[in-house]
Amino acid sequence: MNGRARPESHVTGDPGYGWFLPHDMPSTLISTTIQTVLEATAYNQSQIVEIPQELKDSLRKFRFARRNAGSAALVVKINKQTLKMEEVEQFDSISMEDLAEELPDASPRYVVLSYELKHDDGRTSFPLVLINWTPQGSETGLMTLHASALIAFQNTVIAGVVLTARVLNRLWKYEMAPRALRRL
Repeated sequence: MNGRARPESHVTGDPGYGWFLPHDMPSTLISTTIQTVLEATAYNQSQIVEIPQELKDSLRKFRFARRNAGSAALVVKINKQTLKMEEVEQFDSISMEDLAEELPDASPRYVVLSYELKHDDGRTSFPLVLINWTPQGSETGLMTLHASALIAFQNTVIAGVVLTARVLNRLWKYEMAPRALRRL
């Protein structure tokens, strides 16, 4: 507004809720406006699963750790009772095959991977990759929580690439032919 207050007779709403609508606004526009406000409120409160500060600190340490060889992984799960993400385990110098064996057959996980990538010019880099591990036999409720928290976790990790794996064989193939990682 331009600093001028509207007279109370021209607005509708409860000052306790902080929203006001003009009396002469068409009803369809009012319902659209209210729907937009409700959707924005739901979006802001939609983060059901919490990412605790200690996990964020662990992710930061993992991200900036100095590596000379091999791939490292940090595995995270969602605790269904507390609705918080928890670090399950960290692995240093692990192959994709060994990592795949460590992942559960029927429970989703997020795997933050610092992947050893050898470039054609001889350089070696360690890009950060987020693997969304969603095995086919997982419980539906846990899969729903996992899917709803993926974007928030992805934004926290700030990985260059996000891969989804549902079958162990596909996870192993990323080591054999890491085409998705070559675009880094």
